[in-house]
Amino acid sequence: MPSGLNGTTVNQLVRSLLDLGHRVTLITAGSSRRETWRAERGRLSVVVVPYRARARARFLDQYRQERRALAAEAARVDADVFHVHWTYEFAAGALASKRRPLLVTAHDSPWTILRTVPDLYRLGRLVLALRVRPRIRRLTAVSPYLAERWRSTMFYRRPIRIVPNAVPQLRIDVAARDLDGPLVLLEIADDSKRKNIPGLLEAFSLVRQALPDARLRLIGAGLEDGGPLAATARANGLAEGVAFLGTMDRRDVAAELGAATLFVHASLEESQGLCMLEALQAGLAVVAGADSGGVAWTMLDGEAARLVDVKDPRAFADAVLMLHADRGEQRRLVEAGQAALATRYAPEVVAGEYLQAYAAAIDDHAARR
Repeated sequence: MPSGLNGTTVNQLVRSLLDLGHRVTLITAGSSRRETWRAERGRLSVVVVPYRARARARFLDQYRQERRALAAEAARVDADVFHVHWTYEFAAGALASKRRPLLVTAHDSPWTILRTVPDLYRLGRLVLALRVRPRIRRLTAVSPYLAERWRSTMFYRRPIRIVPNAVPQLRIDVAARDLDGPLVLLEIADDSKRKNIPGLLEAFSLVRQALPDARLRLIGAGLEDGGPLAATARANGLAEGVAFLGTMDRRDVAAELGAATLFVHASLEESQGLCMLEALQAGLAVVAGADSGGVAWTMLDGEAARLVDVKDPRAFADAVLMLHADRGEQRRLVEAGQAALATRYAPEVVAGEYLQAYAAAIDDHAARR
């Protein structure tokens, strides 16, 4: 089977809907494809349309080829409801297919992304989202923060339903975790400015002043050993004790979660922040941003994580050191977080909320016919 765009949250939702007995057609895109690929097994059908590998080519024509391919495949499907994730080329393609009823899920704020990563590619993405926005009748967002961003920066005036992403289901073995050994911090991010890895490295250098054997392990695109960020860290004397691991498959990520002793998330902005939920699933206490978009809501406004100003390396480092020294507080945060994993973020709960949103979209479409 060819790989698509690796949407972990969408894959989890598809599994949950199948587990509940529904039939699902998944339409995605893959840069390894030159022609559309289709397969069907049981109640699941999968379609992978071509997706140009060069971002510049997609930017110049506003994803025209991808939009047309997605629209053509959506037009082929006989479904009770169409659910589109992301408010860019996938939403544009679904809207062009004229298939209804249609529900769109926002996973980010285009204006916010452009502000934190100001380049032409993100500007093009914003323009596409602005073109799509007026035609979206039913919208969900993965956090109240993101819904507010769509109201205030995208000027979306219709109601927005909040449906969070479910926690991805990982098999995590904590046998390698040594709570009495050196502090092992883990971060899952990328090298974009929004993720604030340079700030984390500064904070970690302060942690090592107090705990010289502490270690930091970095997972994600652009965080590989030998990459530009790793080279800059070494040039600035900020790489001692740091392992730059780069992109890893899900099994290896689970192993890292099982071996770490604390999870740190330095991101300046998140719509929700799934990596923190995975950390809670692994029994890890979390230190993250108090003013980092949807992070606080995701972590129950501080009931499930130690929230700090991640722009302040000293405050970040102090929070890590204090939490490391307080096992009771770690247990309290993890217990509160894991309770939320069983309620707000459980895959079957999230699928149930989407089924309610589907029913509302179907009723709304019937009323307008």
